[in-house]
Amino acid sequence: MSKLDIPESWVELTLGDVSDFKNGRAFKSTEWAKTGLPIIRIQNVNADDPSETEFNYFQGEYDKNILVEYDDLLFCWSGSLGTSFGPRIWKGPTGVLNQHIFKVLLKNGIEKRFYFYQMKANIHLVEQRAHGGVGLTHITKSELVQVPFAIPPLDEQNRIVVKIEAVLDKVSNIESLLAKAEDLILKYQNALLQKVFRGELVSQYSEDEPASHLLQRIQNDRNKNSDGKKRKRDDLPPIKQEDIPFDIPKSWKWVRLADLCDSRGITYGVIKLGEHTPNGVPCLRTSDVRPGYIDLSGPKLIAKALSDEYSRTILRGGELLVNVRGTLGGVAVVPDHCKGFNVSREVAVVPLLDSISNLWIQNWILSPIGSACLFGYVRGGVYKGINLEDLDQLLVPLPPKEEALRAISELQVRLNSATTSIDFVKQIKSHCSLLFSSVLSSAVTGRLVPQIPTEGTPHQLFQKITEVDLREQGELTSELTMKAKGKSKRKTK
Repeated sequence: MSKLDIPESWVELTLGDVSDFKNGRAFKSTEWAKTGLPIIRIQNVNADDPSETEFNYFQGEYDKNILVEYDDLLFCWSGSLGTSFGPRIWKGPTGVLNQHIFKVLLKNGIEKRFYFYQMKANIHLVEQRAHGGVGLTHITKSELVQVPFAIPPLDEQNRIVVKIEAVLDKVSNIESLLAKAEDLILKYQNALLQKVFRGELVSQYSEDEPASHLLQRIQNDRNKNSDGKKRKRDDLPPIKQEDIPFDIPKSWKWVRLADLCDSRGITYGVIKLGEHTPNGVPCLRTSDVRPGYIDLSGPKLIAKALSDEYSRTILRGGELLVNVRGTLGGVAVVPDHCKGFNVSREVAVVPLLDSISNLWIQNWILSPIGSACLFGYVRGGVYKGINLEDLDQLLVPLPPKEEALRAISELQVRLNSATTSIDFVKQIKSHCSLLFSSVLSSAVTGRLVPQIPTEGTPHQLFQKITEVDLREQGELTSELTMKAKGKSKRKTK
């Protein structure tokens, strides 16, 4: 009984009937050279443009079966499903094949691209026989050759390939236009952020209280509530003209981030989170703090007693969170429903004053200029981070409070419009992917092009393949016989 949904005029064989698989060589690092033939590895095969990837080279003798040339058919038999596992057509320089990759040699009467597209469409049949877990998967040659493979007459294979590649060309053109659209939307978003923080997005009104007056009131309140103790912000360096990245309207002021915080000051959270505690206190980590929002899909729960030890970073809602170690770039305002949460030491809590727009500061840090200012403070080697002292000193362009509210409102409207456009682009890209998958599915089940009886039968094709195999076996037997006779004659002498 056929395992595949195919027309009656097709014949179901196996991959072993229509192709042979030659494994690559396990090159040792001692065999690598600076020049010679490139050693083709998994990372080279899976690159969009292999010529731009790094190669090791080999100069010694090799089996001709591992020599790979442009447009040769390969199969990555060890890798990650959906990414580095499956059929490939080599688009790089001539080289020698490394282990974990098969070079695929097709029998007579099999069109290369038809074979490739059918393998892609029916990769699930290969994956069913694969071994391994969620990460690395592999399949043995003995398993691979048993995978079902259906063939139509050669002329029909060619017509199928022409049809598939015509659709593929159109899909590629659409995807290229969509990529340009995404790039334009990103540039528009960045231009918006440039304009808003230069005071060019909304008008300045003379009746708005200048930022200098707001800052003076903040300072007066601090002096009034001072207990005589010295604060970190008292040691902030003055802002010099050479520190200022660009000009701002006269009613604005450049300030340090710490100048805009309440008495808690900027600090980080729990140092060692301990084991996950059911019904414990949610503790936000860098993976939870994303650019512009907090991901609540899986925060770690810690013991309440541990959270209470770090009471200074227990969230009240409205604070700004900034990733300062590990995965940098996450900046988000704390929503009210996160009240009572805590944070890990990799996340800084910026407790802004009520008179300061937290969304203004969030968007400033996310803007190209603001993030450049912040990442200018990044320190460390492999494990990079931002010191709290440097975060204290981050420069912020501060407008009048009323203008900030108007600007953020207008910015959100325009950014939301841009986000809607990006979502639409992603939707079209998804449709393109589904379209191509549908075309492949139709192709390998005989529904993409009509069957033409005069093109011959696949049984005749199979007979031709078998004849070639028998002829090759005969030639091999003859060659072995000649070698045996030669040895016998030498022994007689």
